Amino acid sequence: LLGKDLYTMIHQLGSRIRILHVHDNNGLEDEHLFPYMGIIDWDRFCLGLHEIGYLGALSFETFRAMRLTDKALAPQMLALLHATGTLFAGRIKRNR
Repeated sequence: LLGKDLYTMIHQLGSRIRILHVHDNNGLEDEHLFPYMGIIDWDRFCLGLHEIGYLGALSFETFRAMRLTDKALAPQMLALLHATGTLFAGRIKRNR
């Protein structure tokens, strides 16, 4: 939303990052979407966190995506979010 490069910001903040409020958006609004439903470059996000040795939590705030989906799909949506978190964690921790 700020038009900043996420990778650069991660390196500027470095070890001061302790926990992350994670969600995607369209670049104009704070939409709280699942990763890959907006414009965030998640590969650069994970690479930056890997390079600074991030060991903190990933706190997904994706309530809007859940509200936009039929409640019958909630288990599958939550499974997708879990799989995304597992993917990110593996990319952040790789080669350690």
